[in-house]
Amino acid sequence: HDGNDDGNKGRPMKLYEAVGMKDLADKLPKKTLAMGDVIGTLTEQAASNLNLSKETLVVQGGPDAFVGMIGLGTIRPGQLCLITGSSHLHCLITKQPTSAPGTWGAYRGAPLAHTCFAEGGQSSTGSLVRWVRDLVSGPGDDKISYKVLDDEAAAIPPGSDGLVALETWQ
Repeated sequence: HDGNDDGNKGRPMKLYEAVGMKDLADKLPKKTLAMGDVIGTLTEQAASNLNLSKETLVVQGGPDAFVGMIGLGTIRPGQLCLITGSSHLHCLITKQPTSAPGTWGAYRGAPLAHTCFAEGGQSSTGSLVRWVRDLVSGPGDDKISYKVLDDEAAAIPPGSDGLVALETWQ
């Protein structure tokens, strides 16, 4: 949602037509909200259950990377952030929608209405790191900390076993 109404509400009509799904746009919500837009206030039951005022605002949420970008202060063109979770993302704010081979986006109006961004990254790499940590930790709930693993890895000279990089996990 970038505030522009081109009649298609930012939907990729050419893509829908190319894959024979032109009617898909008619099946999507007619109104979308930008992250942070006010939806309303809490219902009486929700306010009671949460012990909050009924006047507490309910706002539209957003994808974790978008929210993370704002939390990191990545909100101006030319700014880049690295977000690590189940995947690793490099998110770049741009003045205009732009993209390049191997990247995702451009996303108009994201993470904020006045911005655009593109991203690149490695899917599931964070999950892979956790899997390796769990594997070397052995069974049970007592897992080796990432700090210990970082320190142990830092003590090994690059290329000491003949391997400098292995980029085949994807």
